[in-house]
Amino acid sequence: LLDNRLVAFAAALPLREKWHRGHGKLVLKALARQWVPPWVVDRPKQGFAVPLLAFGGEALAARTEWALHGADSPLRALFTPQAIRGLAAEFARKGEGIGPEDSPFRRAHRQWTLVVLACALHRRGWQA
Repeated sequence: LLDNRLVAFAAALPLREKWHRGHGKLVLKALARQWVPPWVVDRPKQGFAVPLLAFGGEALAARTEWALHGADSPLRALFTPQAIRGLAAEFARKGEGIGPEDSPFRRAHRQWTLVVLACALHRRGWQA
């Protein structure tokens, strides 16, 4: 679903074709109904958890180290040193936190998002 042509098509659609009265993905759902049972298309939204730490924890840790501390990391141009220290401390924390947003699962996904941002900017020539 992330083919450039599909993304361009979806971006060009008028908002009324994508969202109406609190319901989104109208075109996608209309197309899906041709091949997928309605109970699948119309079911409530549910999360999809990727076990980042179990499958690739070492690679994620290495890329996080580069994203936060690498001399050529573009994040050094976007974030203050204080913010980078705060992120490093957050990602180093182990175990459950004080609330649902501070669970190991949520921290790993924030870490992954930050690494993806750093890699994408670096690939496009951003420098510290």
